Amino acid sequence: FLDGFPRQYLRTTAKKQIADHFLLSRKLADRPMVMHIAKNGAVYDLLVMTADRPGLFSKMTGVLSFFGMNIIRAQAFSNRHGTIFDLISFEDPDSYFEKNPSEVDHFTQIFNDVIGGRVELNALLDRKFKSVVFKPKKGLSVPTTIHFDNDFSKRCTIMEIVTQDAFGLLYRMASVISGHGCNIEVALITTEGHRAIDVFYITREGKKLSQDEESQVEADLNRALAPVV
Repeated sequence: FLDGFPRQYLRTTAKKQIADHFLLSRKLADRPMVMHIAKNGAVYDLLVMTADRPGLFSKMTGVLSFFGMNIIRAQAFSNRHGTIFDLISFEDPDSYFEKNPSEVDHFTQIFNDVIGGRVELNALLDRKFKSVVFKPKKGLSVPTTIHFDNDFSKRCTIMEIVTQDAFGLLYRMASVISGHGCNIEVALITTEGHRAIDVFYITREGKKLSQDEESQVEADLNRALAPVV
């Protein structure tokens, strides 16, 4: 189970949690995905284990955006056996799940259908992305900056993105990254007010990104994150 997981996971996860995660991972023997939601105070923790595949992380974050959830932290890990382990912490700003307990089951069903390829995520999100309700409020502007580092990690390119927090932000970033054939090995997501500070450890075909590949990813991210007028 732990073979290939980065040291970040071992450093930041309590031993009891690692043991719990191991027990959950054993359920993958008879099902394609393990999903678990737990509420800790005002924050929900979503744990997902399944076989790694392109665009998986962006789909997960996209479903959360569709239900109006605010992602505040996310960690995405994968081991050498091709199993991904994602832990996403999110807030329910409109108390949607509390007011509509049955919607937790609806969320679970949609989540499974999107990950399983039975529902097209873009069709679900299209109208919400265009809605004025989800556009950033005037007067709130955080310029986008993107920085790459190839020295800190031995096998991954580290990309830090600072930008204005917005509806579907993590989904848009993850979609661009996966669209360039890159794999997200680790994602560390934080939000400070209206500013999102997101760090991705990424590889392409098991290697760090070249300078040209970094430039292409950066250009597409800047386009995807440009404010909608």
